[in-house]
Parts: sequence; C-alpha cells; structure tokens
Amino acid sequence: MPIPFLAPILTATVGSAVAFCLRIFATIFLVKLFLITLFVTVLPLALYKLWLVIQGYILTEMMTRAGGVLGDPSSITITLTGMAAWAGNLLNIPQAVAVIVSATITGFTLRLFFK
Repeated sequence: MPIPFLAPILTATVGSAVAFCLRIFATIFLVKLFLITLFVTVLPLALYKLWLVIQGYILTEMMTRAGGVLGDPSSITITLTGMAAWAGNLLNIPQAVAVIVSATITGFTLRLFFK
C-alpha cells in the first residue's frame, strides 16, 4: 500500500533534481558559448584597435622628438615605416603572427570545453 502514495512524491523529487541539473548544465554551456564567441570575434578586434593606438602614440612621439633635431621628421618617419613594413613583409611576419594568434585562440577555446 505505501508504494502508490510514495510514487508521486518520489517522481516529483527526482524530476525536479534532474531539471535542476539540466538547467545548471545549460547555463554553463551558454556561458562557454558566449565566452568563445567573445574571444573569437570581439577580442581580436579590440586588440587590433589597441595596437593601432599604441602605434599612433609611438609614431607621434618619434616625429615630435625628431622634429627638434632634423627639422621635418615626416619624410624620415615615412621612410623608416615603409622600410620596416617591407622587411616584415619579406619575412612573412603578418602571416606568422596570424597563425600564432589563431593557434592560441583555438587552444584556449578547446581548453574551455575539455577541462
């Protein structure tokens, strides 16, 4: 006789525990998905913008300091920047940096799932 009375209580308790666990797992999955999307899309753009700001500050400071010594530093700055870009392009530095950054982001993303 006691089994028919305990069955609904037991079913409700187990069902609520399973629902709670599924809700926790779904929340963790959605947080991981959001972080992966953030690291793959937003973070590289933010780092690129930060790099451009740093380059701008460096070039401005270099032109300001060279202006007192050389007179018109813009032609020297453009020449040095062009030479550095040419040398970096010959050494395939942009492609190497892209591969390194992609490997780092992929490793971080895989560590999020398999921890």
